[in-house]
Amino acid sequence: MPTLIKDKFEAWEKEAQDPFDQLKANEEELNKIFIDLYGLQDELDYHVEDKDVSVSLADRERDIKSLISYAVGCMFGRYSLDEEGLVFAGGQFDMGHYSKFKPDVDNILLLTDDEFFQNDETDITNKFVNFVSVVYGKETLEDNLQYIAETLGGSGTSRAIIRKYFV
Repeated sequence: MPTLIKDKFEAWEKEAQDPFDQLKANEEELNKIFIDLYGLQDELDYHVEDKDVSVSLADRERDIKSLISYAVGCMFGRYSLDEEGLVFAGGQFDMGHYSKFKPDVDNILLLTDDEFFQNDETDITNKFVNFVSVVYGKETLEDNLQYIAETLGGSGTSRAIIRKYFV
């Protein structure tokens, strides 16, 4: 089913807000209790800054970079779209764990400034484009690549920006 990464991120952003707000309110309530208990009203403030709350809010740049990192893990077989968690961390490699997205067989991916071999699966950018296509659908591929590129920043085509990020 075609999916836009933008829509998924916006849903995650909304989902992450409620636990964040609740935890912040709980921490502030605890601070009030301890301040009152120890008579520190004139010395301490019960408010908690957002940066000090231990649950993270959605962060587009950080989360897109995490998606790219996960994709690289899938490219090298560490993770699989077919199984949860860590799939390979050494030992006997079993290609049977990978059907939706196949990792690179020899774990060698080209990392170059320019695309030398068009659509070559040994090129990390092309492999990433394939990953996005498999996970989110071919119909939304260009929109998703554009969203990723906008998040990473830079100039040029979406693929060029993604390639520059890898380099």
